[in-house]
Amino acid sequence: MDPTGIALGALAAADECIKLYKHLQEKWHTFQNTEKQISEVLLKLFYHSVVVEHELQVLHRVYHTLEESHQLLFNSLLNVLRHKLQQAVSLVDDLIGKSDNGSDLQRVMRKSGRVKKVSYVLNAKKDLDKIVNELDQWHQMFNPTWVLISRVRGEQVDNSLDRLPMLHREESSEKGLVHLRNLRGASGRGHGRLKDFLKTIHESDIEPAFPAEMPHCSASVAAYKADVRILIDTYKPSAAASIPDVREELRHLALTLAHSEPMQFGLLECLGLLEDQMAQAEEPEAPPGPKTSLTTFRLVFRITKGLHKPRSLRQEFLTHSDVPLNVRLILAQSLANATLFVHASNFVHKNISPESIVLFENESAVSPSPFLLGFEKFRLSKDTTLMIGDLDWTRNLYRHPKRQGQWPEDEYDMFHDIYSLGVAMLEIGLWTSFITFETGHAEATPPLEIASDQTKDIRDRSAAVKEALLTLARKNLPARMGTRFTDVVISCLTGLDEVDSRHGEIDSAFNEGEVAVGVRFIEQVSSLQHSMERMSD
Repeated sequence: MDPTGIALGALAAADECIKLYKHLQEKWHTFQNTEKQISEVLLKLFYHSVVVEHELQVLHRVYHTLEESHQLLFNSLLNVLRHKLQQAVSLVDDLIGKSDNGSDLQRVMRKSGRVKKVSYVLNAKKDLDKIVNELDQWHQMFNPTWVLISRVRGEQVDNSLDRLPMLHREESSEKGLVHLRNLRGASGRGHGRLKDFLKTIHESDIEPAFPAEMPHCSASVAAYKADVRILIDTYKPSAAASIPDVREELRHLALTLAHSEPMQFGLLECLGLLEDQMAQAEEPEAPPGPKTSLTTFRLVFRITKGLHKPRSLRQEFLTHSDVPLNVRLILAQSLANATLFVHASNFVHKNISPESIVLFENESAVSPSPFLLGFEKFRLSKDTTLMIGDLDWTRNLYRHPKRQGQWPEDEYDMFHDIYSLGVAMLEIGLWTSFITFETGHAEATPPLEIASDQTKDIRDRSAAVKEALLTLARKNLPARMGTRFTDVVISCLTGLDEVDSRHGEIDSAFNEGEVAVGVRFIEQVSSLQHSMERMSD
């Protein structure tokens, strides 16, 4: 497709969407004093229109700086929005009349009897609620795309953000543009640095909670200065790592996570960082001399208000035989969003598994809220990996075959996180723990028994495990989660394959640059959102 045609089509769609939003805003101004139930829904529609209008204005200014694959994604999203807005304007005009013809709704109210009036109001509210829900669902698909713009270099994005109305900057902190500004500050691409919100935390400020430990999870629960509930995630550098470099990168990570919006991106707000010096265990035949110390770090996360009963996803698998379909979809999409945020912030996680995912009961939601932790092996994506692994099969189960064993073949990059995400999403979709502890120690469940077979060569074993995972996805997942979800999982598992296939969409982006890869990933996340929309219809 001609890039010029793509740009003109997308910008024309954005302009038309802005005009349609203006029409909806005028409708609210005209009918805001009408029947309360209807005016409240119109207010929601008005707020949505103001927020997205500002976002479209920013997109309009920076569109020419984006890569073609990114432009194509926005082109598709904007055409979907245009169609939804055309339907919204038509329905609103049919329901409550056109403002240039006078207040048709008021005339209907005056002429109708009480029963007809109540029926009209209820039907109108139902239809308007449907409009708002559809536009909100579209916005949920659109919001993650801002993390891709955060990776674009140049001042055009920052100049556009600086021109935002102050109202939108200060009062819409949950929206995508604020995250875009924060992400650009975190990655060093923006005008300035992120504000340093990290607290200076002392050991005396932390009080243990009961129970402090969570089964099958590296994080523990505690309290900060008695009144703030926190989770503590421990990071132990490898013996070959430079402690000053690790300290700097951890502070960078903590600063980035201090600006995370927990409920949107599935990452808890980081309060600060603790550094500990511990005496290293002495070898039995070690020569006499000064004892070495081992440096460990602890990331301190605030538990968001309204969340309680933390437990690992592994524990949830082992204690609940099944959960509803909508819960599985929400868990998978939240995990994908968290991975996307980590990558957009210039980090790779390196440890995505059910042990690094913590669930909370949420007072304002019907399903548990998941959060990604376990940053014990993270690093900045631009840094060189140490190329040192381990032989722990419970970890290797979630690693790409070329990242397994004591000496992995490939340097770690974002594709390897996406593979781990695919394994975790497969486990969520099937709702079957791939690891059990019925005999008192970890065992792999069928058909993955070869994962724990230490008599097999690590390369043969890892290839067989991957094939078993793909077989599970192709044979068992469609009936449980549908074909769209299955396609996403298989894309994650096959993204690094040399031979492209029907499911290998991410593979075609391998050499197209980080943003192009991100676009493919965004499309996968959007597919999960489409699945949720169809389920709610």
